[in-house]
Amino acid sequence: MSEGINYYDIYDKPHPYKGLLIYPVLVKDYCEFSSCIDCLNYNKNETNDIKILQMSYLDYLLFLDTIQPDVQAYIKLFHLLCLVLRFPLDSNEHSIEFRKDTNNNTIFFIVDGVEFLSQDFDEIRKIILLQHCMEYEEWILDEKIKKALAETAEFNKKKSFEFADFEEQTILYHLYTGLDYEKIYDLTIRKFTKGLQILFRKEDYKLLKGAELAGTVTFKEEIKHPFSHIEPRGAFDGLVVKDADKTINTLKESLK
Repeated sequence: MSEGINYYDIYDKPHPYKGLLIYPVLVKDYCEFSSCIDCLNYNKNETNDIKILQMSYLDYLLFLDTIQPDVQAYIKLFHLLCLVLRFPLDSNEHSIEFRKDTNNNTIFFIVDGVEFLSQDFDEIRKIILLQHCMEYEEWILDEKIKKALAETAEFNKKKSFEFADFEEQTILYHLYTGLDYEKIYDLTIRKFTKGLQILFRKEDYKLLKGAELAGTVTFKEEIKHPFSHIEPRGAFDGLVVKDADKTINTLKESLK
């Protein structure tokens, strides 16, 4: 298998990890998935507190539950694990437990009698996020960069249109592909997401290439063909800084 090609993702197979099978979530379960996936996306590095920076992500979730009970991080995590492991929530055959090691005061979890440490959770978290075309990088940013990113996000929010919601996306997918809704619901979220990205790129290509050929506009960069590779979307992609000709790439360079 070539480097960079993942058999499990290409064929929508579950990722094996130490006896577990981590399944890609289907479109039919998107609403449940979207209600709990944010438990894997908290950036614990957005702080100057050394104690938090030294925490494992699993310990950080417990810390969040302690100071912000409304977040319900561990309830969301339990639901998410049941979803990707395909355990019914009321199952008598399977069990997921979170426990604290009294010797070192760290969190671990047990799935069907098998113990998994915080390091294992980091790997499982990475699998789930990448499996669903989601951002995995965690940045440690200084205050100037945080401020610039906040201003940039606000600027982009004002100038961009409101993106279609999930229902509207499924309608678009149906109209463009002709695929029955039931078949769309049986797609993995990964294939659905990538399919939409290709559809949007196809429409952009037709519009922009037509304008370029007509001589009404010119572009500094080559217009990407719909069949060109789609790079994973990063946390800073699509953001444009409002000052002069700078782009978010300036900030990205400062992180290196």
